[in-house]
Amino acid sequence: MIRAATLALALGLLFPPAPAAAQRAGTYQVEGTDPAGSPYSGTATFTALDGKTWRITWRIDGESGGAEGIGLVAGGLLVVGYTISGAPGIATYQPQPDGSLVGPWTSGQGLGSERLVPR
Repeated sequence: MIRAATLALALGLLFPPAPAAAQRAGTYQVEGTDPAGSPYSGTATFTALDGKTWRITWRIDGESGGAEGIGLVAGGLLVVGYTISGAPGIATYQPQPDGSLVGPWTSGQGLGSERLVPR
């Protein structure tokens, strides 16, 4: 029994599960926390531009406007530059095994965090 558990652990360390694709075209549910710690929710829409880059449009519940960004995959992360209300920002998302993306963001006023779940 211990030998089987040890073998399973060793195989898991040698061959970890592959993460889900970093992103796919479509709509994602957004759950986040702003730099002040307040929660928010909304949607993000991913549109493929050339197979290597993505346009992302955020719509946050209860807010007019939204944010627009361009992203690319680098080092296993989705890195996104965006503007919201004319201010620039950056976000990095790590793909999760369930297909969601999680990571920090900033527009220069502290760090927020976000989880994007494909619909």
